[in-house]
Amino acid sequence: MKGFTGNKRSAVPNLYRLKRRGKPPAAPLKVTIPYRTETDISKWPPEARAWLYKGGLTDKEIAEYGYRYHPFTRRVIVPCYDEAHALIGYQSRRIFDDGLPKYYTKTKKGYTLLFMSNKDIPVKHCDTIVLVEDSLSCVRVGRTHRAAALMGCNLSDQSILYLTNNYKNVIIFLDNDNYDVKKKQEDLRKSLESVSYTH
Repeated sequence: MKGFTGNKRSAVPNLYRLKRRGKPPAAPLKVTIPYRTETDISKWPPEARAWLYKGGLTDKEIAEYGYRYHPFTRRVIVPCYDEAHALIGYQSRRIFDDGLPKYYTKTKKGYTLLFMSNKDIPVKHCDTIVLVEDSLSCVRVGRTHRAAALMGCNLSDQSILYLTNNYKNVIIFLDNDNYDVKKKQEDLRKSLESVSYTH
């Protein structure tokens, strides 16, 4: 598996340094999965497995979507790929309360992180895609519909064009339980409605 080069300390983003700076680093030209991640879920800590199981994922889905555990940072890595199955970035999710941000996102320069459901799964309405917030929701919705997860990011113009060029309908399905999420949902709707029919 291709990964970061260098010593153990340089193999992963230095989250403590980023926390002190208070801002994320510039996007790199290319992205690789952190070195020495574990794909065998039976070898993960129970807390890491519990996060995915509580989200309703099966062992088969965890393997198919490439979820992995990174022992050095004690985070679950969620890789994101483009249509050509090339890695465009990943998001790491905090499992243990270590005082660091819950999510850390790294993307290839010029790309917006978008987690896509498995296109090999047969669905009834291939011209419709459901836009959700996180990868767990995307996997669940992806069992019956095409789906994409925002991963906490705003849609770039590039992503909007991709969605509207490839799908007739874009359904926004976010957890609208607070003002910020409701506002984000409305902003997404306005952006997409300028070029596509949305629900």
